[in-house]
Amino acid sequence: MAVQTPTSLEKKFQAYLEGIKDDLREGIEGVIQSFNVEALAKRASSVMGKQYMAISPIAQGGHNSVFIVTFDDGTDVLVRVAGSCHNAPLSDELAKLVFDSELATLKYLEANISIPIPKVYYSNSDPEVAGARFMIMQRLNGVNLEHSWYDMSDEERQHVVAQWAPMHAELSNQTFKAIGCFTQSGSVGPLLPSSTAPYFLRKPHWGPFRSTPEFLEGHVRSALHGLAADSENRNFLERLLVTICALPAEKFHNERFVLSHGDLNAANILHTPPSNIVGIIDWQGSSILPVWATSQQSDFLCGLRNEVALRGMLQPTTEDDATLPVALHPILMELLSLATGNGGDQRLQNLHAHIDKLAGSFTWLSDPLLSLLEE
Repeated sequence: MAVQTPTSLEKKFQAYLEGIKDDLREGIEGVIQSFNVEALAKRASSVMGKQYMAISPIAQGGHNSVFIVTFDDGTDVLVRVAGSCHNAPLSDELAKLVFDSELATLKYLEANISIPIPKVYYSNSDPEVAGARFMIMQRLNGVNLEHSWYDMSDEERQHVVAQWAPMHAELSNQTFKAIGCFTQSGSVGPLLPSSTAPYFLRKPHWGPFRSTPEFLEGHVRSALHGLAADSENRNFLERLLVTICALPAEKFHNERFVLSHGDLNAANILHTPPSNIVGIIDWQGSSILPVWATSQQSDFLCGLRNEVALRGMLQPTTEDDATLPVALHPILMELLSLATGNGGDQRLQNLHAHIDKLAGSFTWLSDPLLSLLEE
């Protein structure tokens, strides 16, 4: 597969629009038409010091729309605009925090990590300029791994994984003192919503958190927010909260908090054929988490055809389940089952014994990439 040109990207997006249902196409086009596209192109010209020739939409993801701007010298940039028909819009306060957090994450990565990422030439957080917040970014000259993985030989796939393993290790070696997301100032602030964790925390229970128990407690207290006093869910969550508060703090003194991409599927890994990684994109929703909560982030290793099924298995099956992030369900449910058994002292002893056994997994869960790197 050849590296994509501006024209091929435009044609691909138009072909996609022609092949989808009318209501979805109208939704995507409606969002695109809500932006002041000419203002975006003019700002790109001003920032890059070049005359723009054309601006065209080339993608719309879960939270953003992407345009490509071509210039008179044959170069181009991407304009990534906050807005999509695929998810309900965030409040303006949350939208600004998410936007600023992604910028701060990219700034941190550029200064501290060798992972290839797109350079941000300019950002504007004032929605009045073009109808939404936007970034003007470098277009990395590669194709999405999802489009070529099954055309690769075993050796080419191994080459991709061998390149990503040290990147993953480098990211995991950057440690932080709290759980949350980067703020505009570069400090760790509240844990914000993302495309893979939409059931976001509520003030004042959104962090930053200093330990796994605080992290779990914040999710449960957020889920309790607004529930009726006689709600069956409230009873369940209150019992769960008692369990979490019984976790011995000393078991978590040596926790490591690391930066997680949050949505590392094959669509966000760019490569040049046959198998050279040239960039990791879409860092919106990245967060700093306990290592145990990041162990399933490298989704593309699960096999691309299994990704949809895997995500479906991990999604909440009812609205009641949706009150807690699905990644936390197994841990919380197991702790709850121990805490609600018969026998007071014995129950607590069982819980502490379980925490002793579980403490190691809170530090490192099985990670195929790190195992590969160690080998």
